[in-house]
Amino acid sequence: MEKQIEQLAALVAKQAEMAHHAQEAATKREERLTAILEGFADTSGHHRNQSQARAVPAPHLSSSISLKELGSWRHKYEGHAVLTRMSSLSLAEQRSALISVLDDDWTRTLRYGLSLGDGADLKTILDAMELHLRNQRNVIVDRRDFHTRVQELHETFDDFLCGIKEIASFCDFCETCMDSRLRDRIVVGTRDEEALKRMLEEKKLTLQMAIDICRASENAIASRAVIRGSEKYNVSRVSQYKQGQKAAHLKEQCFRCGGERHLDKMACKALNRDCKQCGKKGHFAVVCRSKGQPLSSQKKKTNNKSTFKPSKQNLYRVIGDVYSNCASSRPTPQICISITHPKGSSSVMWTPDSGAETTVMGLGNAKSLGIHETSLEPIVMGGLIAAGRQPLTNMGTFEAFLTLGNRSTTTVVSVVKEVKGALLSWFDCIALGILPENFPAQIQHVTCSVSKPHIASRTRKVLEPQVISNTQDVVQSASTCNLMSVPMALPRWPHNRDPTEAERAEHAASIISAYPHVFDASAVTAPRTIPYCWRSDIKAQLDDLLAKDIIGEVDYPTEWCHPMVPIAKKMGGVQLCVDLTRLNRYVRRPTYPVRSPHDAISSMDAGARWFTTLDAKMGYFQIKIAEEDQDLTCFITPWGRYKFKRAVMGLVSS
Repeated sequence: MEKQIEQLAALVAKQAEMAHHAQEAATKREERLTAILEGFADTSGHHRNQSQARAVPAPHLSSSISLKELGSWRHKYEGHAVLTRMSSLSLAEQRSALISVLDDDWTRTLRYGLSLGDGADLKTILDAMELHLRNQRNVIVDRRDFHTRVQELHETFDDFLCGIKEIASFCDFCETCMDSRLRDRIVVGTRDEEALKRMLEEKKLTLQMAIDICRASENAIASRAVIRGSEKYNVSRVSQYKQGQKAAHLKEQCFRCGGERHLDKMACKALNRDCKQCGKKGHFAVVCRSKGQPLSSQKKKTNNKSTFKPSKQNLYRVIGDVYSNCASSRPTPQICISITHPKGSSSVMWTPDSGAETTVMGLGNAKSLGIHETSLEPIVMGGLIAAGRQPLTNMGTFEAFLTLGNRSTTTVVSVVKEVKGALLSWFDCIALGILPENFPAQIQHVTCSVSKPHIASRTRKVLEPQVISNTQDVVQSASTCNLMSVPMALPRWPHNRDPTEAERAEHAASIISAYPHVFDASAVTAPRTIPYCWRSDIKAQLDDLLAKDIIGEVDYPTEWCHPMVPIAKKMGGVQLCVDLTRLNRYVRRPTYPVRSPHDAISSMDAGARWFTTLDAKMGYFQIKIAEEDQDLTCFITPWGRYKFKRAVMGLVSS
C-alpha cells in the first residue's frame, strides 16, 4: 500500500511540473506574438506611439462640415486615436493632436467659443464640438427630414436604412421609441410593394422583421432578374461585342452625311445641303435627329386633313387634351388622388382622360410638388402628341404611386411643358376603379326612379323600372339615378297550365334581378346584440313606452326598419335609442325662430333676484306623429318590431 502511494505522489508531481513548463511556453509565445503585432518600432513606448501616429493619417476637419458629417468624422478620428494609442499620451498632447487636424475656424471656436478647461479629455472636447453644431440647427428640421425620407427610385434598401438611421441619430428620439420609429419609416418609405404587403400582414411587426422582409424581397427580385433576365431587353438582345463594334462605328461616322468621318470638315457633301426630313441645312435625312414629320408631308398638308403619319422609327402616344372656349354648365370632372413621388407625398387634383394613352402633368404642377427638371428621369419612350396631332414637349418622367380609396397603382408620369394640370390615362383610371374593367364596352343598364320618403308627404311610391335604350341617355342619367343590370322584360307563359319547376326558377331569378332592392341583404332583418346586463332594463323601458301608448307593436311588413342602439347614461343606467341615420337623409329639417340665450337674458328685469327653470318631462313624446307616417320609424328589437307614435329623439325634424 505504501509503495502505491509513493508512485501516485510521484505521478502527481510529474504532471504538475509538465503543466508549469506548458504555461511558461504559452507565455513566451504570447510575448512573441505581441512583439510581432507591435511592429518593428523602438522598444520605448513613447517613441512607439509617435512612430505609429506618423504611420496612420488623421482625418482633417473643416468649418463647413454639417452635423451629419461631423458624426462620420468623429467616428474616424476615434478610430485613429485607438490605432495610435493616443490614450497613453497626456491630455495636453491629446489636445495638440486634435488641434493639428482642425482648420482655423474650428481652432478659434475651440479656443474662444467652447467653455472647456485645460483638464478636459478628448471625449469631452468632441462632445462639446458636436453640441456646438447641434445648437446651430433646430431639431425639428432633422425630424422633418426623417419623416419625409422615402426610398429613392434606384436606391437599395440598405442605403435607405443607413440613411434613416443616420438622420434619426440627430433627431433626439428616446431609446424606447427609436425602433418603432425606424420600423414605421421603413413601412411608409419603402418602394417595394410586395415587401409592404408582407409587412402589413404581420400583426406584431418589429424593426428586425421589417428589415429582414425588405432585404429578402430585394434579394428575391435581384435573383429573379438573373434567372429570368430583364423583361425590357430579353428580345433581340445584342451581344457586348456587337455593341462595342456599333459604338466604335458611331465614333467614326460623320454626323452630317452618315459616311466615314472626314479629316477636313469642309469636304463633307452635306455641309450646304437641305435635309429632306426637317428642311434644315447642314445634314442628310439619314442622320436627322428631328422627331417631327417629314418635309414632304408638311408640303402636302394644305388640302388633306389626314396626311399626318408618324415616323416608323418613333413611338407616339396621344394625349386627349381637348378644351372648349365657350362656357359650360357641366365642367370637366376632377378627382383628388393621393400621390407618392420621389420628393414626398401629397394630394393632387387629376382630370380622368379616357382618350389619353399616358399619364401627364404640367411643369408648374410638378414644381409645386418639389420635382424640378433636373430631377426628372430621361425619356425612355417616344414622342408625345396632343389630340390634334400637335407634338408636345416631354421634359422627362418620374415614377409615382397613386392611391384612391382602397385602390392603388404605380405609374410613370410624364412632365409636359404645354399641359396645365394633371391628366390621368385610361389604363390608370381602370386601375383606380374610375373606369370599368371592360372599358370601352357599352353599358347595358336600366335606371329606376326612386321616390325619397318624406315625413311631410302622405303618399309612398315604389320603384318602377324604366328601360333606357340609348347609350347617351344612360350616361346622362347615371349622375342622378341608380343603374342596375336587369333583363329587358319578365318572362310570360301563353298557356293556362301551371309552370314547371324550371319556369318557376327562371321567373324567380328574373324578379330578383329586376328588383334587387327588395332582396337586398344589407337591409335590417335582425336586431343588434344587446349586453345581457342591459336586457332587463331595455325590456322594462319598452313595456313602459308601450303601456303609455308612445310606441306600438308592428306585425306586418314595412318599407323601413331601423336598428335599436342602447346608450349608457352618465349617471348610471341605459338609454333606449334608435339609429335613424338612413331615414334622416330624406327628411327636411324644419327651422323655428328660437331666441338666443343672450337675447333672453338681456330682456329680464334688472332687479330680478329669483329665477325658475322648467323642463317638460319627455318633451319629445309630447308631439304626435301622423298615423300614416308612423311606419317610417319602425325599429327592430330582440322582442319584436315597434313603431313610434310620438316624436322620437334622433330624428332631424324632432
